[in-house]
Amino acid sequence: MTDPSRTFLLDTSVVIALLRGNEFGRHLESTYALSRQGFVLISPVTLGEAHSLAVRWQWTAERVAQLEKQLASFVILDLRQPTIVRAYVDIREKLRLRAGGSQENRGENDLWIAACAVAAGVPVLTADKDFLVFEHPGLQVEFVDPAPFKARLRDGAPE
Repeated sequence: MTDPSRTFLLDTSVVIALLRGNEFGRHLESTYALSRQGFVLISPVTLGEAHSLAVRWQWTAERVAQLEKQLASFVILDLRQPTIVRAYVDIREKLRLRAGGSQENRGENDLWIAACAVAAGVPVLTADKDFLVFEHPGLQVEFVDPAPFKARLRDGAPE
C-alpha cells in the first residue's frame, strides 16, 4: 500500500473510476487510501471533463448528484495561479520542441491537469498513458494501468 498521507491530484480517469466503484476504483481506493486523506486535489478541468462525460453517457439525475457530491469533496485548484500557467507553458513548449516545432495535439485538458499537479507539487494519479509523455522537472506521474481490470471484466469475472 502507498503512504496514505501522500497527497495526489486526481486525473478525471481516477475520479470516474472512484465514482463507479468498480473493481478498478476499489483498487485505487485500497492502494492509495484516497478517502482517508485529509484532502485530495483536482483541477477545474476535471470538473468540466467529468460533467461532459456525464452528459455523453446520459447519466441519471441521481448519478449526476453522486458526481457532484464526490467533486465537492475535493480541493479544486485555481487555474489563474501564475505557477499553473507557467507549468502549462513549459510542458506545452517541450512537447512542441520534441515534435520538431509542429503543434502536436496532445490533449490540452491533460496538459492543464499536469500543470496543476506541477504547481501544487504533488503527483498526478491517473489511468491515462498520455501523461507519461509530458516532460517537466516537477511533474510526477503515478500511472495505474486499468488494463488488467478491464481484461478480467472481458473474461466474465464479476465486478
